[in-house]
Amino acid sequence: MATKEQLEAEKKEVVATKEQLEAAKEQLIQVVRHQDEQQRALDSVECQPSMRQTRSTAEREMGVVGGNALKAQHFGQQIPGHCDELDVLRGVLIKEFMQLDSGGRILGVKEMGRLKRKPLDEACAAKLPPKEAKKTASKLYTTWENLLKNPSWKPFKTVVAGDDHHKSILLNEDIDVDDDKLQELKRTWGEGAHNTLVRALVEMSEYKSLGNRTITYELWNFKAGRKATTIECVEYMSNQAKQLSAARRRKTCR
Repeated sequence: MATKEQLEAEKKEVVATKEQLEAAKEQLIQVVRHQDEQQRALDSVECQPSMRQTRSTAEREMGVVGGNALKAQHFGQQIPGHCDELDVLRGVLIKEFMQLDSGGRILGVKEMGRLKRKPLDEACAAKLPPKEAKKTASKLYTTWENLLKNPSWKPFKTVVAGDDHHKSILLNEDIDVDDDKLQELKRTWGEGAHNTLVRALVEMSEYKSLGNRTITYELWNFKAGRKATTIECVEYMSNQAKQLSAARRRKTCR
């Protein structure tokens, strides 16, 4: 049975967590309210029919705040403090989510650019006896993880744009799936092993971390398979705090 001191400490922890979440929620409300004010100002601007935009797929995915930001940019305006405030808030949420048990949760933190071990395990298990497969998979994972972190490995395509008279070379970050090393992996260990490497590279490209090959932490909706919105993360954490508070009260009453 928990002592009185332990119960008091747990109670203080719950209160502190709730206060942090309420502060984060209030901050988000202020940001959204600011965006609504900006949007009303934009809506009052008379513009040509050809300049009007419908709500795009990108706006729907980004939610209210992101959508308003896109519309503001369409009219050549900037929303002061919008990105900074949301970035700080998402950083706080990432830190909080990383302190929670990630097992079976819909929302959590995804490591973008992290090489997944399971496809390599499965590839080795399909070709080798159990003991040998486990050992080989471990070596295979270490080898490719080290290569993935090495900026000198550049499995990218060079795109040539323009006509025969005016050609310009544009080096972008498109992944070259026909890279010799990737193709060797595919021939030896199959499609699944190949795809997990490509996926990690694509994620690094999307999060602009190919230069230093670092892992980026992102709030993620695992059920929907997409980036989680700030609002749904704040609401989720708020509900978690309420459930924790209720559980503590039940424990105290026993």
